Amino acid sequence: QAVGFLLVAGPALPATTVKELIALAKKPEAKIAFGSPGYGNSLHLAGEVFKLRTGSSMLHVPYKGVGPALTAAMAGEVQIAFMPPTIAVPQVRAGRARALAFTGAARWPLMPEVPTLSETIAGFTIAAGWDGIFVPARVPVAAVNKIQSAIRTVIQEPKVRELLVAGGYEPVGSTPEEFRKFFLGEMNRYAEIVREAKIQPE
Repeated sequence: QAVGFLLVAGPALPATTVKELIALAKKPEAKIAFGSPGYGNSLHLAGEVFKLRTGSSMLHVPYKGVGPALTAAMAGEVQIAFMPPTIAVPQVRAGRARALAFTGAARWPLMPEVPTLSETIAGFTIAAGWDGIFVPARVPVAAVNKIQSAIRTVIQEPKVRELLVAGGYEPVGSTPEEFRKFFLGEMNRYAEIVREAKIQPE
């Protein structure tokens, strides 16, 4: 499970903090756009949640992938984007993008200099994405449990765990029932965001 996204901006954006970004986005003459890798994914919805929570006016610009969305932010085609840490960090380190905030509940250990959103807006976090393994419904329970046990063992291996943490993930290894409850909860959470943001099918 990902612990958070990085809110990144291009070097040309005059705002260097989340507070300055919100103030800029609320100006009537401001033209702030956020990029994402398409409609309905967690990065798009992170932008919509930020827009709703801050009461700012921002335009969503979809791209065909995470890379193009980040490139657009760096080039100034859009002003900001929510990005997975693994994608954004190399560009931030190279000075081609600026990290304004991390969306997790605590600062990301691998980039502790970047503040969290909640340091500007109390209690405000944006849950990031996650990865899970699905199998056909007809697969026997015993086989499912065996697969889950093997995956849990692998992701807790020191080298694998280190790689996942460096990518902004926290290895979980849920049981099938735990993951089922989590998945249904995520479906409800995202459905509520879509309704509140009035996102229409494309």
